[in-house]
Amino acid sequence: MLHNVSANRMTLLKLRKRLVMARRGHNLLKHKLDELIQIFQKEIRSVMQMREEVDDLLNRVYRQFLLGKGVLREEALYNILAAPLIHLDIERKQVHLLNLKAPVLRGSVEISSPPYGFLETNSDLDGSLQSFRQAIPLLLKLAENQRRIELVIQEIETTRRRVNALEYILIPQIESQVRFIQNKLEEVERADTSRLMRIKSIIRGE
Repeated sequence: MLHNVSANRMTLLKLRKRLVMARRGHNLLKHKLDELIQIFQKEIRSVMQMREEVDDLLNRVYRQFLLGKGVLREEALYNILAAPLIHLDIERKQVHLLNLKAPVLRGSVEISSPPYGFLETNSDLDGSLQSFRQAIPLLLKLAENQRRIELVIQEIETTRRRVNALEYILIPQIESQVRFIQNKLEEVERADTSRLMRIKSIIRGE
């Protein structure tokens, strides 16, 4: 606040340095915000395209499974579903995206030999199993990209708040304090000049 500022040259120098740093930080955060928005736009386009692919593949899985189970006895279907056909091993890493730690998911899918005879099932059921195997890596990639988007959105909100705080609060406050001190120092300088001129005129008169 202005009334808490000492109107002297040392304070003025400190405030000017702080103002330079605040403006520099504001510019850097603005560039970071622009880059984050570009990353968000790129990621959201990728996710939308990938979601369409996953939806189409899962629809095929469900359609094949429904067709396949329609000709099975209920007991045989329970036995098939109870067997651990798919073994999934997920490896999770992190990569740096600006100052964010974005997840990277890598998974290996193994399907054991079907624990049922081919006479008991049909090609639709086998096809749904193979299609589901193809869908798992896409699901992992989709989850990875969606989590990355969430992190980018959070960082955009944080960065935008910091940019607004600098632009509308801190920088105007420092600028106002600098003007206040400059006006005070100019008043003191004018008073000193007037006093010196008066002293000189008195000395000349004597």
